[in-house]
Amino acid sequence: MLWHVFQGCGHSFHIQCTLPDISVCQICKDLLTTKVSSFGKTAKEAVHHFDPSAVQESVANSSDEDEDSNSEMQDQDADDEELVQTTNTQTVPELFNKVNAWRRFEGPQL
Repeated sequence: MLWHVFQGCGHSFHIQCTLPDISVCQICKDLLTTKVSSFGKTAKEAVHHFDPSAVQESVANSSDEDEDSNSEMQDQDADDEELVQTTNTQTVPELFNKVNAWRRFEGPQL
């Protein structure tokens, strides 16, 4: 018997067990159908009950916070870049050796 493993969820079935619809996982099918339906309803409600004043208020309130957090983020980014550069230069030879280790593997001696 041949097996089919679904890449999205990892479930596997005999191909005969998934017939006639081999493109959908039988375990996840109902859950996905209800989630897609739920997300569709939520999107429709958001469009039908859209309140522009709520969006503009949140944008106006966040602009003051953005100015304060931008300077903090720039300082943090500079620290992160320095850390990444030192880490990368220290680990490149080590990673290169690990990646090429398979070339030195001779296999078990029989």
